[in-house]
Amino acid sequence: MDLNPILGSRRRKSAKREPWKRVKRHKFQVWQVDEPGFTGYLTRLDLLEVSPPLIAQTPDGLELCVADTGYVWTQHFPSGT
Repeated sequence: MDLNPILGSRRRKSAKREPWKRVKRHKFQVWQVDEPGFTGYLTRLDLLEVSPPLIAQTPDGLELCVADTGYVWTQHFPSGT
């Protein structure tokens, strides 16, 4: 599915994480939602195989794993923003 008309080229790239070389296998889903509390698109990215994991350092020096095998990322894209 080409998401460019749905999310715009910049958002499509950020939602799918295509440029991430560390993501070896993934599953990407997108839903259009029109409900009283939210109108827009929801995305889900299942990270099926990641190598190496993405570790970030917090301002206070703690290490935080933000992407690894088995992680799921969701993003919300409200209409009109």
